[in-house]
Amino acid sequence: GNQSAAQMNNIRQFLFSEGDAYKSMLVAKHLLNPNQSPNDDQNMGWSYGMRSDNREIFFLYFEEGCNKPVLTETIPQTEYRFNWFNPKNGEWMISGKLKSDGRGSLSFPDFPGGGSVSCTDWALKIKAE
Repeated sequence: GNQSAAQMNNIRQFLFSEGDAYKSMLVAKHLLNPNQSPNDDQNMGWSYGMRSDNREIFFLYFEEGCNKPVLTETIPQTEYRFNWFNPKNGEWMISGKLKSDGRGSLSFPDFPGGGSVSCTDWALKIKAE
């Protein structure tokens, strides 16, 4: 229906937010742990990820029902800014910065609205400062 078409336009806006960078990004689903959260509906709880070759930009997508993940393969000891994006209405939310650890792992904050499980779809851009 119209809602999914609007959502696809919003996703395009999200992907183009760094110009053409996404075109050379590596699909990186394995960067998220977990990348599937167990629930009854197999169509829910999946997360997806892409990263730039230099590991400065990550584009992530979380379906409803995702558990808060840990992101790997970031640049160690680096501050990243979290920019949440609502694919339903196309609105950005800036939610501060987090620093990766010495192994390049980044532990996530709660999803927008609070909680460690996503109650709706969210996209997320993480960018090295």
